[in-house]
Amino acid sequence: MAACLRSVALFCTVVVAACGSETPASTADAATATVDAAGVADGAGAADGAAQADAAIGAETAAVGACAVSPAVTGSSPIAINEVQGKSDDWVELVNTGSEAVSLGGMVLTDKGSDGCPKIASGLTFPAAATLAAGARLLVVGKKSPLPGQQTDCLAIGPKTCWHMAFKVSASGGDGIFLIANKQVVSAVAVPATTLTDTAAWGRIPDGTGAFTATVPTPGEANKK
Repeated sequence: MAACLRSVALFCTVVVAACGSETPASTADAATATVDAAGVADGAGAADGAAQADAAIGAETAAVGACAVSPAVTGSSPIAINEVQGKSDDWVELVNTGSEAVSLGGMVLTDKGSDGCPKIASGLTFPAAATLAAGARLLVVGKKSPLPGQQTDCLAIGPKTCWHMAFKVSASGGDGIFLIANKQVVSAVAVPATTLTDTAAWGRIPDGTGAFTATVPTPGEANKK
């Protein structure tokens, strides 16, 4: 019971990390800003070593202890959920806020079930070979059959390559999006109901490390108000 109470306490806490700069610190030029087959480099990563500013996923469920994976952010990773859209197009952007490439192998990107728990079975599980370069972004497009590896059936705007996920992001009712590694949530965002529109996504400001707010949809590029 004590462990369950601690999970609920974490679940209901909004953690906002201090950011050293309004502009991401990574400044690798075109010759060094690279990403492997899993990502898209934009040459402007988030601040090296910055702590994650992960919004908690509200207290929608009274059965947190019954979840296969607690919805609370209990793990850490340089990979962060950076921007979410669920109106017209459904997509999630990840970003590597660290100074080194990070393996995505085994990580699961998923949304929230009706019980408030992460829906592990229907999420996108990245294969062992997937990695994301320092400062790079990765676009995951929803309502698609999750084929292995990068795909070219992406969005009308943004990167020409992306990953596919089967689930959609609920714009009308709100949603919770989770990134899970080793059975711990390492990044999460609560998307408020009716916030997402054709001209408004839900992203971090400052880009990569800040708290979530309404932003201009910029898949594959730095977030902006």
